[in-house]
Amino acid sequence: MKRTKGINPARLLQALFTALLAACTASSGLCREPSFDPADYDKIPPEYHDRVSTVVRFPTIYKKAPVPPFESSIRAYEFLLADLSLASKLARSAGISKYVVERQPEGLKVTDEAGIEGVLYPMYEEAGRRLYYAEGTCDARGLPKLTGKGVMEIAFHLTDDGKVENRVKIWVKLDSKVFGLLGKVLFPVVGRLVKGKTGALGSAAQTLSERFHSETEAMYETLEKSGLGTEEELARLKRFVEDSRAASRSPAPQLPGD
Repeated sequence: MKRTKGINPARLLQALFTALLAACTASSGLCREPSFDPADYDKIPPEYHDRVSTVVRFPTIYKKAPVPPFESSIRAYEFLLADLSLASKLARSAGISKYVVERQPEGLKVTDEAGIEGVLYPMYEEAGRRLYYAEGTCDARGLPKLTGKGVMEIAFHLTDDGKVENRVKIWVKLDSKVFGLLGKVLFPVVGRLVKGKTGALGSAAQTLSERFHSETEAMYETLEKSGLGTEEELARLKRFVEDSRAASRSPAPQLPGD
């Protein structure tokens, strides 16, 4: 099957926990460019202010994750971001990803066959922007179990040539400074592991959004046959499919003078 460019929201969650491993290789305890907008605190639920502040003010690592522009629509992309649990089911049913995102009374539980486990808390959403807070662990083979917290910002817009472009920022704070020392000893092992996991993230992220945009009906049918989707999720996805079909049949607006 042809690989296409895009971003898989379920895989984006993995970036937070992959960064826990990357933090081990950091040479210093603090990042040099926290780059967190103080105005965002006014948009975050008050009960999360202290937790978010601790991460973004004193992170073990700060990363900007470049995501190449991909063929999609803002409408399709926002639909996936609005329900990351459903997005992960679409990805699994299509054979794109094995990550599991499950709704909880508070937050989203994220698990992965490679040892990543955590909870993602959506902080706020606005046009073209999302902010998440996460707490999780990474128990990779051959490495100490890592525990930490993270903040992830996703900013996206439609480019002039009709593609969706993302800017992703990730702040991670490990719960123990000892991992900074372990990173120096384990650098050869951790470095290869992080590179490998980042590569997997990139390759899988090249499919879901663009395929969902171009093969919406086929992905709906695949999910329905897989048995992964609930009745409510299938009904919501079916409405999106029908609305997309109707929009594609609508005539283009007439310009003055036509």
